Amino acid sequence: MNNVILGYSTAFYDPSTYGINQRIQEICEIQTNAIELVPNDDGRFTELLTQESVELVRACHYRSIHAPALLEYSQDLVVSLLDLARDINAQVIVFHPDKTQDFQKLHNQFGSLIAIENMDRSKTFGNTVRDLEEVFKKIPNAYWVADVNHLYSLDTSLRLNREMHDAFSNRLHHYHVSGYGGLHSCLSLTHEVAILDAVQDLSKPLIHEGGIMVKHLLKHEDEYVKNYLLRI
Repeated sequence: MNNVILGYSTAFYDPSTYGINQRIQEICEIQTNAIELVPNDDGRFTELLTQESVELVRACHYRSIHAPALLEYSQDLVVSLLDLARDINAQVIVFHPDKTQDFQKLHNQFGSLIAIENMDRSKTFGNTVRDLEEVFKKIPNAYWVADVNHLYSLDTSLRLNREMHDAFSNRLHHYHVSGYGGLHSCLSLTHEVAILDAVQDLSKPLIHEGGIMVKHLLKHEDEYVKNYLLRI
């Protein structure tokens, strides 16, 4: 393989310094492989997406949305997320299983867009194979987002990562990667390459969730991760 589908989450930016539109522009100046939009708890952003931003996102090969981690989704929030998914032509919307009380209702609201992310060590549900088996029994058409950072937080040997792939690789839609370093960090700073080694299917998109705030660091991180994965 001579390429990886590596993109970035919009989660880590400071809206008091600059807004979502600038963040999208900076991400898309570095690459147009993939992007994951992370709206606020109301399904919107601190500023309206410009048409230019929407077009930049739609030009990316892979487009996902990370839903707010809430116990309940109001009808207004559902509409906002579905409108955003339509506007950017999103392939999936990612949900946290530990915050979902009614999976059938979630299925009724979002249907084939649902992807379930495995949780980290701080959560009481959603971080074991058994937990996700329970979820997928309730929403059998849902996808899996493999968050390798979360798996690493639970088991640095990454045996759990192998077990999750054995159980759910047929559902795998994309990866979340980032240095652990206590939460979500740049891999070029933490050098936790075991997290990258745990990516078992490089044909799937990778969304980087590390706290990369400025463009020059984003470019450095992009080169670091791609060079490691491709062993350049």
